[in-house]
Amino acid sequence: MGSVWRGGTTTPILPVANIDRAAEFYREIRFVVDPYDSGYAFIRGGGISIDLAQTDEFDPFVMAGMAYVTVRDSDATHAAIVATGLVSGYHDLDEAALRELWGAGESLARITAVENKPWHMREFALADVDNNLVRIGSRIR
Repeated sequence: MGSVWRGGTTTPILPVANIDRAAEFYREIRFVVDPYDSGYAFIRGGGISIDLAQTDEFDPFVMAGMAYVTVRDSDATHAAIVATGLVSGYHDLDEAALRELWGAGESLARITAVENKPWHMREFALADVDNNLVRIGSRIR
């Protein structure tokens, strides 16, 4: 008996405080941002889809979302994101510093190094401007 899920896809919906700022961040890290309005955006690239939803009274320390993205080459993807200059080191900022940045209207975007994980993925973590966690990895062959 075949799976009822065969051929399906998934699209995470990440909450954001400001749709224009979030869409620009994803555009800068090489996603295509499809036309949007009413606080909702569609981003895509290389078979990956993520939706962004502007959320009233968004709190990035309570309401941030998560997604896992599989790519062919996590090292190349990491290098391309770092090259934009939009992210800081993940561990360079503690929670107090992040809260201070958020209070000043600044981006919370940051990134970890790429690592081999025990679950046979080479991956890294990317926090976007609104603190949503996007783990990005490629299968270790």
